[in-house]
Amino acid sequence: MGRTAAAGRSSRGPRLARLRTGHGQPGGPRVLREAAGPPGVQRAARSRRAGGRLPRCPGTPARRGRRALPMSSAAHPLFLLGARGLLAGEFLRLLDGHPCLRLAGAYARSAEGALGQSHPHLAGALAATPLEEASALADALKTTAQAGGPAPVLLLALPHGASAPWWAEHRAALQAACPALVVVDLSADFRLESAEAYQASYALQHPCPDEFGQWIYGLPELHPVPEGSKRIAVPGCFATAMQLAVVPMARAAQIEATEPIIVHGVTGSSGSGAQAKAGTHHPHRAMNFHAYGLQGHRHEAELLSPRNALPQGCALDFTPHSAPLSRGIHLHAVMQASAQADEQPQAVLETFCADKPFLEAVRQAPQLRHIAGSQRVQLHAYRRGRLLHVLVALDNTIKGGAGQALQALNLALGLPETTALPSHGLGY
Repeated sequence: MGRTAAAGRSSRGPRLARLRTGHGQPGGPRVLREAAGPPGVQRAARSRRAGGRLPRCPGTPARRGRRALPMSSAAHPLFLLGARGLLAGEFLRLLDGHPCLRLAGAYARSAEGALGQSHPHLAGALAATPLEEASALADALKTTAQAGGPAPVLLLALPHGASAPWWAEHRAALQAACPALVVVDLSADFRLESAEAYQASYALQHPCPDEFGQWIYGLPELHPVPEGSKRIAVPGCFATAMQLAVVPMARAAQIEATEPIIVHGVTGSSGSGAQAKAGTHHPHRAMNFHAYGLQGHRHEAELLSPRNALPQGCALDFTPHSAPLSRGIHLHAVMQASAQADEQPQAVLETFCADKPFLEAVRQAPQLRHIAGSQRVQLHAYRRGRLLHVLVALDNTIKGGAGQALQALNLALGLPETTALPSHGLGY
């Protein structure tokens, strides 16, 4: 089973508010699956798998000879709210290689400066893109919709508890003016199944509880993102790792609920966002390793959500740890094996991962250096008596954040899910 190559490299037209979708730290590929869509898109996926051309946005002109034509106006205009944050910067880096999306506006609380000042790793015209006032975003979206063309996209890269109030204020006007608008939210505000579950996990009253049930949960490996989806809630980073470790085993009847699922997870400092805090400041973090969230972590609710249909009475005991590294999550889940559980659980993982381009069932313990900088997830499973162990490694800023948002968005737009997403890790 060969690994997927990164899809879609093309020139990008530039432009972002503030992001903190951290996971609550103190202080703060296998086989390319053809996405559902028009035959042309499916042919593009097959071509890419065979080492052919990259997928082309429907309606864009083909290359003639060796000269690449400029991006067509058929590319979807993308507006970014929360442009100063860490995941926003990671999303922009990925967006710069996307053939079917163009940055139409970057918005923040303050319009001072350009993107490059918040994200020095960006270069060229993208870095020079000026920030715009967040208050101007709704009007910009309406103007774009009135001009016609491909459906606009809005990426909400705001802190937990900030996306929902913004959407509650603007949704009626935007839905009337931009019925085709696709909204992708990186915060936790629309991930759970009810306002009650949200309040229990985040201690916040939800401003628009009628929205629950209207948002697709953007973890494509476990929950389909249909083409044409208009609202996507992107899972949390630890939540992604926990679900990929536990849910495949539950679906294959490998676990039982007589004992709680024990999970230990280790994360890098990027999970706390772009702003330095006491618990994430380098002198506190370097040469240090510690547990936190000992009385519960808010990402637990995503694994225990009814959508995952875990065995009745299943309990979870999750302990997150802070490690002296900048990116990556390494997670270890221990479950009670069911009476009919396979003696070789790795085979269960291999079957599950076989048609999922970013999941890789490896035959040894996953390593962060193999997946850091990529959308790829490595998984390994083994038995010790009645206990079933699953190890997971992923990049929290890509598969656990910005890359997951782009993967789900690709599917919603009818594109191969691999478009513009890196499958190779940094290595060193």
